[in-house]
Amino acid sequence: MISSSITSSLKRVFLALLLILAFCLLISLGFWQLQRAQQKRLLLATFIARTQQAPLQVHELLSKKDLRYYPITLAGKFDNQHTFLLDNRTYHGQIGYEVYTPFRIKSTDTILLINRGWIPLGKSRALLPTIPALTQPTITGILMLPASYFSLGTLMDTPNHHWPMRIEFIDLQILSKLLGYPLFSYVLCVNMPTMDNFKSNWQVTMTITPEKHTAYAIQWFALAIGLLVVCVAFMCNHKRT
Repeated sequence: MISSSITSSLKRVFLALLLILAFCLLISLGFWQLQRAQQKRLLLATFIARTQQAPLQVHELLSKKDLRYYPITLAGKFDNQHTFLLDNRTYHGQIGYEVYTPFRIKSTDTILLINRGWIPLGKSRALLPTIPALTQPTITGILMLPASYFSLGTLMDTPNHHWPMRIEFIDLQILSKLLGYPLFSYVLCVNMPTMDNFKSNWQVTMTITPEKHTAYAIQWFALAIGLLVVCVAFMCNHKRT
């Protein structure tokens, strides 16, 4: 009897510990979601504040640590011989490409990719669209980091290096090797209207909005409260027995 009573008490203690650990985990998940919501709000506030500022000067490209969302006007020349078509980009539900062309900044060795906008796929994937050359000496746009990606495949869906070149994602190191010169760590997204009358398709991408993070936090806290009620009921029942 004594051994059975000890075993039963140990089981209850073990179960109580599991409930406490689960409660702490749910609470921590709730606060983590609140933290993520605040981070997203700060990101949106940063985007709004920076896009409304006067365009940066060229020398500030190397002096600022974080260049995201800053407007800038650049003088230079396009490398019209090398244009990339970023595959599987949608605009109002239609599939197409985002057009990227390197641009060498005047009086510097700095070259960055220019997101010229979105174009539709066309009649067939076998026929790549003809991309017009650009000769204008100045461009204005917003500096952005290349979109993050997850891919199990290669950057190109074909081993042939034809231009314009269709690519599956933006990897500046790989693209630099293909081009034979280094690319700047940011891309420039041109302002509307785009230079070629392409559709402007860039934006601050958020898989989960601040509001959704807050909603998830409430769900985690609600589960924690429910678990706490179960834990209290368990302890009360344990005292009676």
